[in-house]
Amino acid sequence: MHPADQARHHAFQETLLSASRTMVLSEILKLAMDSFRSNKLRFALTALGMVIGTASVILVITIA
Repeated sequence: MHPADQARHHAFQETLLSASRTMVLSEILKLAMDSFRSNKLRFALTALGMVIGTASVILVITIA
């Protein structure tokens, strides 16, 4: 594993450990960014699903 990837993985694991405590907004944003960096495809597919789902709900309401 590349040293930068190891450092990022270590930082991500520290963030996950801190998630067990009460999370403040900065921790939530840091966790989200670490997750995005490590899982870009999953993030993109989730975002695409949210966009398609929202658009389909709006379309059905508009038609009905």
